[in-house]
Amino acid sequence: MFVHAGRLVRTALLALLFTTAAAVPAASLSPAATRPADVTNVATPAPKAPSRGVAVIYQVAGSSWYRVHNALLLEEKDGVGIKIAHVASWPSNTNKPAVQEFWVCKNPQGPGCPTPRMPNWRLHSYIEYARQPCPVSGGVTYCPGPFIAFKTSGHRPHNGAFACWRPANSTTCSKAWPGDNKILNKKGMLRYVHYVNPNPPAPGLGSYATSPGQFKFRVGAVADTVSAQRLCYLRGSTC
Repeated sequence: MFVHAGRLVRTALLALLFTTAAAVPAASLSPAATRPADVTNVATPAPKAPSRGVAVIYQVAGSSWYRVHNALLLEEKDGVGIKIAHVASWPSNTNKPAVQEFWVCKNPQGPGCPTPRMPNWRLHSYIEYARQPCPVSGGVTYCPGPFIAFKTSGHRPHNGAFACWRPANSTTCSKAWPGDNKILNKKGMLRYVHYVNPNPPAPGLGSYATSPGQFKFRVGAVADTVSAQRLCYLRGSTC
């Protein structure tokens, strides 16, 4: 009886969360359920890069949940909000997915919120990657490098800051960005840093929390056939 009741509660929670989020673009990737083992041999750390990565903490209209979205910070407007960029879709027929740019405002329906904007995202706060201590995983420190969009074969893209890349059959995870167009459909492991709830309300829901303080700066990893691109490169800028 106890197991059955637990399943009913979990099912109800998932139904509530996904109903609330149905109209919202995908937020950033939560840590993979199964991660590769930490690399023991890591290349010389690259300098901490001001990648302008930012964790956007917001609430969807009508929801009591807080959510986090990792993106590239483009512009700040005191008392109003921020303009961000991310990759929401990465078609299989291109190596240069389109970048979306939009505002997230404290009052998304107010006249002071520029367009384009997310009309149902109410900004709570935002945290710049470069102002935070670099996260540690397996005794290794990973600082945020270039802000990137990345995906594994057959999966939707996510956004975060580059941490290191270990090609297949290598024991070294290099913290130096390999260069644009260098990690496209490659076998290997990509480490990245982002904000996520490490203790989500249910598996796979790392972008949800009951309070903003539950989101933490963490190291994530994806492996298999990986693709990654800098958002600055995709936007045609030089940052």
